[in-house]
Amino acid sequence: MAGPRNRAADAGWMAAIVLALGAVYAVTAARTVTLEDSGVLLVTAWSAGVAHPPGYPLWVMLASAFARLPGLDVALGVHLFCGAAGAAACCALFACARRMGAMPAVAAMAALAYGLSDTFWVHATGAEVYTLAAFLWLAVLALLLGVNLGLEARRRAGQPGAGPAELRGLRFAALAYGLALSNHWPITILASLPFVVVMAPHVRVVARRAPGLLAWLGLGLVPYLWLPLRSAAGALTTFGPVENLGDLLWYVGRRGYRAMETAQQATAIDTYAFLNLFFDRLTQEMGWPVFLAAVGGVFALWLARERRAFWTLALSLISTSVLFRLLAPGEVSPLGVEQFLAIQVVPYAALALFAAHGVQAVARRERVGPLPGRGLATVLALALTASVALLHAGDHDRRGERLAHDYARLVLNALPPDAVLVVESTVDLGPIAFAHQVEGRRPDVRIVSQSAALLPDRLFDPMHADWNDAVTAFERLLGEEPVVWATFPGRLLLEAGARRGAPRSSGLLERISLEPGSAALAEPVLDEIETVLTRELDPPSRVLFASQRGRILGRLCRALALRDRAHPMLDAHPRCRLASGLVASHRGEHAEALRNLATLPDDVAQHELPALTWAVLFERRLHARLQVDPALARDPARLREAVVTAWPGVVRYARCDNPVAARIVRIAEQPGVAVEALALDRLVARFDGCPALGPRLRALAAQSPR
Repeated sequence: MAGPRNRAADAGWMAAIVLALGAVYAVTAARTVTLEDSGVLLVTAWSAGVAHPPGYPLWVMLASAFARLPGLDVALGVHLFCGAAGAAACCALFACARRMGAMPAVAAMAALAYGLSDTFWVHATGAEVYTLAAFLWLAVLALLLGVNLGLEARRRAGQPGAGPAELRGLRFAALAYGLALSNHWPITILASLPFVVVMAPHVRVVARRAPGLLAWLGLGLVPYLWLPLRSAAGALTTFGPVENLGDLLWYVGRRGYRAMETAQQATAIDTYAFLNLFFDRLTQEMGWPVFLAAVGGVFALWLARERRAFWTLALSLISTSVLFRLLAPGEVSPLGVEQFLAIQVVPYAALALFAAHGVQAVARRERVGPLPGRGLATVLALALTASVALLHAGDHDRRGERLAHDYARLVLNALPPDAVLVVESTVDLGPIAFAHQVEGRRPDVRIVSQSAALLPDRLFDPMHADWNDAVTAFERLLGEEPVVWATFPGRLLLEAGARRGAPRSSGLLERISLEPGSAALAEPVLDEIETVLTRELDPPSRVLFASQRGRILGRLCRALALRDRAHPMLDAHPRCRLASGLVASHRGEHAEALRNLATLPDDVAQHELPALTWAVLFERRLHARLQVDPALARDPARLREAVVTAWPGVVRYARCDNPVAARIVRIAEQPGVAVEALALDRLVARFDGCPALGPRLRALAAQSPR
């Protein structure tokens, strides 16, 4: 354990880390609502409510205080809190590296590399719970490493057992572990094995004090009382009233997500895709130089026979990655990939600590060429820190990130006075609720959520009701209101709304009504859409949840395509060309559809399709089936068959049975459609290896005049 002078020096290093990273996060933080859970969490913090399961009570309590800081907008205040938690996490990582034997410059390198890594930087500049989760986990690890060092020193001095400092460290570690469970218990539990490895030699010391340590752990769980207390007070955000122990266990246990997370649809291809993703991200998070240093650290620990340190970091590396995959073996879909990457704060911390050991191995050598080992290690630490900073410096300035905010404003402005808007997905609900509740936009509009953990005006309470109740509630709403508007109503509309009135799309909204008429956006709204698209289609910053961004951009493009097919932006940008092609396909304008779809860049064709196809192609085909056969919606087996028929790639859309790929081929096969030779050549080159599409394309190419 470091002596008093080293402790003072370490405090100076940690202060420098906090100031440096705090300044970076404050400058690059988003200034308004962003994608994914941002809107839900911002409204929850603003209203001191209850977040979606498991509730994240500790995060909500702390974020609520920052949301009320004088002189700051709600969003910026919460984002600064996440940045502060991120800087604190990096200080805890510095302490871990020091207690594992790294010299100060090397430990600072690990902390800064972690803080400036790709995913962590995104979390530290938006409303997310993961920086706080990282801080609490690393705090527990640092405390246990300190306890371990103290116990080992006492044993060597002939003083077995724990002294006052070690007992204090154990109590604080138990408290921090309880607080970590109060913030994000799935990450904490999955990443608990490293704690067991650290304390394995001192099981008896821990066992003798187990009752007291459990009391400290229980104290860390006290924030969960926030859920029933705020729910009873009528909080704006909650899944429903937490009235008894069963409700609390339902909420904390995340039972509403179990079916989704344990879907047994994965194949060997998915496992390969996951492993490829996992190792690919290890090289991208902090760059190849840090990754190679981490590989060196793995070998250095193993060859030095430091088995406990090796297994501590190895288990940390696979904790919320491989273990999560084993427990939730679902498909590797674009949204699933992004959600998986979001929880990787512990593995990336282990990667940084491995890199510290790799550089520290150089410092242990007396000389390396003309330089002393410690001098060369310091130079390497500076170079690695600079490499990470330069790698991501241009990708994480989120000050101009306004897509979610602008989308919510466009949707609300497009609604007529006193409208009723049904919102299904978090992609829509978070930004719209933030604009409606926090910013006070369109107070005349009534927002109805399907079943999410936001707003008391929902169709059904998922804790005490089932899907049939939602269908019944939606039918009742359609009977009470002459016109209901919806943002991507999806399954709910299929099972209830399609029986009452055919939806008419304006690109952004679906108009559901028994009355005749079509949905129409006001021209000023279309002008605003063009302005937003001009700014957002080539963003300066990378957004973690790219599929959600693509989904929103797709709706904006589709709004232009539905209203003005001659708009120059529809040809200028691939995303808009995709939307224009799908809209033309739906209208039966096959030549126009083929012109847009056949010439899409590969990256757009393969990665931007799921959301757009779902919204434009899949929905339209399934609506047509339901209008012909309304009884289909009441027969789950036949409905599932119809879904697969309507969207062949609904389960495997990232492979050769990509729905738009199949759609392109079907359009090209239409009688009287002139297919340009160049377009056919591109299609054959792209899909020649697909068993279902390759032969059909080759046949078309053979028939096409050259």
